[in-house]
Amino acid sequence: MFVGTCWNGRLRGMRLGLRILGYTLKSCASELGFLLFSLTMAIVIFATIMFYAEKNVLGTKFISIPEAFWYTIVTMTTLGSVTAPHRRRLWV
Repeated sequence: MFVGTCWNGRLRGMRLGLRILGYTLKSCASELGFLLFSLTMAIVIFATIMFYAEKNVLGTKFISIPEAFWYTIVTMTTLGSVTAPHRRRLWV
């Protein structure tokens, strides 16, 4: 009996949390839209600049603008710790 009551309480709490999240997203829809629009425009501009800057370089990985889009998206949305060279820790 206690397990069923506990599970029912968790579902009620999740439902309330999802409702609050929905209201928050509705109230911030224009700001989120502007953020996505700005991010998309920055990706298009920087990917195009990278493609044309690397167009005549031998061995470039940017053979098309969509390839440059992918690199720009990954660069703008990650922290960069995966591609950064490993450094020796100074405190050892």
